Amino acid sequence: LYNQSVYYEPNRLAAYYDYESMEFTPEISAALDIYSEESTTMSEKGDILTIYSESDRIKNILDDLFNNRLGINTNLHMLARGVCKYGDNFVYLKIDPEKGIVGVQQLPNIEIERIEGASAKSPLPKDIKVPSRELRFQWKNKELEFQAWEIAHFRLLGDDRKLPYGTSMLDKVRRIWKQLLLAEDAMLIYRTSRAPERR
Repeated sequence: LYNQSVYYEPNRLAAYYDYESMEFTPEISAALDIYSEESTTMSEKGDILTIYSESDRIKNILDDLFNNRLGINTNLHMLARGVCKYGDNFVYLKIDPEKGIVGVQQLPNIEIERIEGASAKSPLPKDIKVPSRELRFQWKNKELEFQAWEIAHFRLLGDDRKLPYGTSMLDKVRRIWKQLLLAEDAMLIYRTSRAPERR
């Protein structure tokens, strides 16, 4: 836990900021668009998501959930692109006690932290913390804590060093992208410094 909080968490945030900047490179942006379009291609019936079940009741409930409440045909493209870009995607589920899930809201990946085996706050005196194995999510800037059933966490599992988060499709390109930026800056500085001599 100490290594994860001290070493990995700052690296994760730095990687997220890199992914934001990489979005402005046209080739990388186009690659993300291709990933999201290919993974959300419609079937011959015009559906992005096809539900298979032997029970008509389950099929109808899931069809209502995905198509009417979550708007999967509109939102899945954006969700897939976010997962490819960051490796993670956090979605808040708006839940009604009687109707179930009634809607979703996209959360900022950079500000959400996944806590596994979190210590739950206890009503005991002196605010004694009782260890718990519950999965929780925390919105750091707003100091909000969510239960596991309130958040849908999409992640691309790949590199085990990044657990419990996912691995971005852009992770292997970060070093080369930074080298490209340095090369472009060096070329620009060289051209501007040589301009008076050439003139």
